[in-house]
Amino acid sequence: RQLVDKCDAFRLTSPNALVQIPLAGSAEAKVAQLAERVQQLVMALQKRCDEDKEELEVQMDKIHARLEARMGALERGEDGTLGREATWLREARGMIGAALTEAQGQWRQELAQMKGEQRQQLGLLEELADASRQSSARMEKAERALQVHERSVRRSEEQLKAISKIQEVP
Repeated sequence: RQLVDKCDAFRLTSPNALVQIPLAGSAEAKVAQLAERVQQLVMALQKRCDEDKEELEVQMDKIHARLEARMGALERGEDGTLGREATWLREARGMIGAALTEAQGQWRQELAQMKGEQRQQLGLLEELADASRQSSARMEKAERALQVHERSVRRSEEQLKAISKIQEVP
């Protein structure tokens, strides 16, 4: 129990910084704090993944738009190319479009897989928090029983001292 009360916990204040803070209170409060912090971290990670996905999709759309504009200019012959080169450009445009679509699909698949893994990890963390709460409750129960035994031992010692004083007096 003393180890649990005196232990230190870490919390993330930024992605690259760790700050050491002591936890106060019972083990149950510490478990609740841990579970809350884990939930916050998972939510922050999920939000960050969503933001990164949106940012990548915006960048891909911008690249696609620039590519479309450049291909259109080349197809119209604005740079002096005609005929066969325009056909090649259309084929290249089709291949690039297909590659972009495939990359987006792979990104979505990877994101879905990562979210599934996060859900599994969150489930495991919640199970760990529940197990910690149960252990904490058992530990507190054992401490109460130990305190009762300590009081009983003290009373017995006091009774023995009283008996020994009575026997010494002639």
